[in-house]
Amino acid sequence: MATSARKSVQLKVSVTPELHERLREVAAQLGQAPATVASIAVGQYVANALRTWGAAEKAMDTMAASVGAAVGDELRQLKLTEGKS
Repeated sequence: MATSARKSVQLKVSVTPELHERLREVAAQLGQAPATVASIAVGQYVANALRTWGAAEKAMDTMAASVGAAVGDELRQLKLTEGKS
């Protein structure tokens, strides 16, 4: 039976000294390494960003469909009105 081993990919990120100190404080409170806390934070940010973008895209699609239907109705009314002249 083949096992699927997950390998971490290293990512180098520069942060300000102040942010690094705050990260170390949070990591100490959690009993984790700063790199672990940073990895969790990046994962949460990416998940939130994808959720937000997905919701925004859905809202735009809904709005476009609604506006498209309204414009179509208006154009049909114009065509009917022109035909009566």
